Amino acid sequence: MVLAHTPDAAVAVTHMTAFTTGVAFNLAVRLRVAPDGPHRGGLYELISPHGPPRGNIELDRRLLFGVEYADGRTATNISTNGWPPKHHDDREPTLMLNGGGGGELSVDNTFWLFPVPPDGPFTFICSWPAFGIDETRHVIEHADLTTASTRSTTLWARQPINHQPLPPPPEPALPTTGWFGRATRHLRDSEH
Repeated sequence: MVLAHTPDAAVAVTHMTAFTTGVAFNLAVRLRVAPDGPHRGGLYELISPHGPPRGNIELDRRLLFGVEYADGRTATNISTNGWPPKHHDDREPTLMLNGGGGGELSVDNTFWLFPVPPDGPFTFICSWPAFGIDETRHVIEHADLTTASTRSTTLWARQPINHQPLPPPPEPALPTTGWFGRATRHLRDSEH
């Protein structure tokens, strides 16, 4: 399903798979020309729900992506939480980046959405002002995802997982001497 297509960008969902606990789908993004700007992570950084390690990208530069369940609940790729989410209600939809990759002009990301959406209309929403994509909505009128998930094979009974939040990783120690010290001085200076 092509969600948006302009002279310079295209965004599509290329497949969806229903599981007993959620839905996986692939978000394919293609550009005609590489994005402008000092993005160390390139196109991937403009799509990822997590900001770059040293600062945020303005929202109008990022691809904003979300879903809406038939009952009105929503989830987006705009995230400031790590995993596992703090104080999370399992009934509230969560959209997580589950892997992917690509290059300057092409990225494919797999997203994991849980819980399984109820049967009925299921909507994808995207917006990307930097590439001329106004907010678009694409509805799958009869997305029978709950019904599809019941046809999944359960391999074994689900067991509770005791998630302990991980502390944020420490900032890397930057060299202070030699060529690498000179080459990374701007990184040290930006921290102060």
